[in-house]
Amino acid sequence: MSTESVGYTAISRYMVKNAVEHVYQGTDALQTAKKLQKKSRKCMLICIALLLLIAIIIVLSILKPWKK
Repeated sequence: MSTESVGYTAISRYMVKNAVEHVYQGTDALQTAKKLQKKSRKCMLICIALLLLIAIIIVLSILKPWKK
C-alpha cells in the first residue's frame, strides 16, 4: 500500500466516525424534541380547557339564565 492510500483510508475512517457521531446526536435531539412537544401539547390542552371554562363562567354570569 502506498502512503497516499493509507492517508486516504485514515481520513475516510475519520469522516465515517464523525458522521456516525452526528447521527447519534441528531437522534438524541429528535427524541428530546418529541418529549418536549408532548409536554407542550398537554400544556396547551390544559390552557384551552381553562380558557373555555372561564369563558363559560363569564357568559353565564352575564346572561344569568337561572333568574328568569
